[in-house]
Amino acid sequence: MPIQWWRGQRWAAAVASALTIIGLLACPAAASPQEVGVWTFKETAAGPNDEMFAIGAVSEQDVWVVGRTNGAVLWSEHWDGTTWSVVPMPQEPDLPQAWLGAAAAVGHDDVWASGGADEGGVHTRGLLRHWDGTAWNAVVAPHAGLWSLYAGLAFSGGADGWLTGADAPDDTGRPTTAILDHWDGTGWSESPLPPDLCGGQESFLYDVAAVAVDDAWAVGNCGPPFTPLLLHWDGLAWTQTSVQSPPADSFFDGVSAIASDDVWAVGSQGGPEPFIEHWDGSSWTSVTSSSQGEYSMLQTIAGVSSGDLWAVGYWYGEGGQLPLIEHWDGTAWTPVDGVNPFGEFQMLTDIVALPTGVLWTVGTNLFRGDDRVGRRGRRVRGRKDVRTTRQRRSLAFSEREPTDAFGHRPHGLWPVRFGPSTSR
Repeated sequence: MPIQWWRGQRWAAAVASALTIIGLLACPAAASPQEVGVWTFKETAAGPNDEMFAIGAVSEQDVWVVGRTNGAVLWSEHWDGTTWSVVPMPQEPDLPQAWLGAAAAVGHDDVWASGGADEGGVHTRGLLRHWDGTAWNAVVAPHAGLWSLYAGLAFSGGADGWLTGADAPDDTGRPTTAILDHWDGTGWSESPLPPDLCGGQESFLYDVAAVAVDDAWAVGNCGPPFTPLLLHWDGLAWTQTSVQSPPADSFFDGVSAIASDDVWAVGSQGGPEPFIEHWDGSSWTSVTSSSQGEYSMLQTIAGVSSGDLWAVGYWYGEGGQLPLIEHWDGTAWTPVDGVNPFGEFQMLTDIVALPTGVLWTVGTNLFRGDDRVGRRGRRVRGRKDVRTTRQRRSLAFSEREPTDAFGHRPHGLWPVRFGPSTSR
């Protein structure tokens, strides 16, 4: 499998063995401060039937990937700074088709993953799993009825977390009503939704970002017909807010909060340009990007700082479905090319940023007719669906390593750090 990295001007390729990267990758001696860093494909312990949907990172030596294997079995993998290893996950014996589509890492003994399980589209149930430092455990959240699906997770600390998704009154999965559950350090409880949410239409929340105990944002969609859904938590209640003149058939799929006055939401507006909005502390403003193919979508977003954010997803055109990475440099969003290990029909499904400036992203290569499914069990291109799909190849895995003002240092498997060198 080819290994690729960003040399500041173009993408280059190296050769990988089964589970390792070969070679010391040297970068330009005098890198410009405008360079976005180095993206490197990483081989993991994943087999051809393992699907990576979400990633959470405590540190550069403590990273978790979750998803499913064999199209039905909950699966996780852990990076300890040296090797990847598969870690057993409690299953759902009564609902054989299960997946995990979101992850959040609070500490080395406090990692969460959420998703769902069903028996082929009936009796879908939201799933929660928690890593306590020794093992993964099943956790019961308030929504465990005939139909529920968990999506985003975010924590401002070990005793303050949020879980999003949707539930429905019967096993048809319609109509959906958004889920907002809160973690207080000891248990999950249902949080009241704003009155007249979505004007009585269906609602679904796909992601959440927590700045503090009194400041969080949740995003998703109302409808169909789809319109963006934005909710804000002020410490007392959730309030629905809106963007100015949203495009038709648009929705949010990811959100990232750098600060109370610096929040980003990304998704799709049903066309070649992804949907991007920014909160400056007083209002939401649309931010343009470039057009990609016939249709593009950003699924998740992660920020290192106010001038260094990354969003990932996919774009679709005559060449098939290809990964999409967009970078914000403080002035504009720009697509970054080259993360394309398998050819057509790929998507990047999650990204996580560490304070050191290192980012990890995961994705999948899949195709079965028109049944392209996102990480949260929902059809891409804006249609909600809890059906799963078969995977054709194992998943792409990549890591972005930062630059500093003094240029890139040579590196192999080790991420480059900002500031003075450190021993490993």
